[in-house]
Amino acid sequence: KGYGVVVLRHDRNMGKGMALRTGFSYALERGYELVMTMDGDGQHDPEDIPRFMERMGRGDADIVLGARVLDRRRMPIHRRLNNRLVSAVGSWLSGQKVVDFQCGYRLIRSEVLKAIKLETRRYETESELLIKAGRMGFRIVSIPIRAIYNGAKSNVRPFTEMRLFTLLLLKSLRER
Repeated sequence: KGYGVVVLRHDRNMGKGMALRTGFSYALERGYELVMTMDGDGQHDPEDIPRFMERMGRGDADIVLGARVLDRRRMPIHRRLNNRLVSAVGSWLSGQKVVDFQCGYRLIRSEVLKAIKLETRRYETESELLIKAGRMGFRIVSIPIRAIYNGAKSNVRPFTEMRLFTLLLLKSLRER
């Protein structure tokens, strides 16, 4: 708020997916053409935003996704392994090669958000968005980004989130 930014809040924690869905609704109601998302744990460098805009400006992408491939060894090992598995499965389900399926640093055209009905409420919402967007023919491209791992505590519970992704996987297979 101190920077003049509109801050949207839920009265209680409803999960990352619901936070994203609330932000998407806010942006669409106001006619925004693009929506930028980034994780709130300080992992993403805001100085990368112009690179996302430049990539989107080429006209061949509907979603520009950050790919934490630069200095990947700094990513905690459990996150790295989980990320590779989810990215492989997610790429297969979406029908497009997506290098870093779980990266929260994204620039999304509003047309994508208008076309997709999101149903999930937690961390798997980001995967749901990519799976549905890919299946609908929206173009997903990636740009390499650095991730800042400054020792901040992650709220991700690996087993819970893997269970939720597995449920999303099974649902996506049924809808195939």
